[in-house]
Amino acid sequence: MVGGTSFKPWTVTGSNPSACIMNDNDDDCPNCGKSQIETRTETQTVQYKCTILNIDIPVRKCLDCNFEYTDHEAEDLIDTAIREWRFYHENK
Repeated sequence: MVGGTSFKPWTVTGSNPSACIMNDNDDDCPNCGKSQIETRTETQTVQYKCTILNIDIPVRKCLDCNFEYTDHEAEDLIDTAIREWRFYHENK
């Protein structure tokens, strides 16, 4: 268990063409600065060692300029999935 969250990281969850954007204000679009942001979940496929992890991550879309991006929340989920996978497989 990492960070108090228990899940199977190798089933955690397409391909996201958007770049990860770090933004000082999570409520504002990093492209236009507006705050009309919609969030959906997509499956991000990540290869770690010889394993493919499918990780559900939030993808943001600005309703003003249609810019799509991922942020620190997606990166945290990917990092947690890898840590969980490593913990599970290294402690068998």
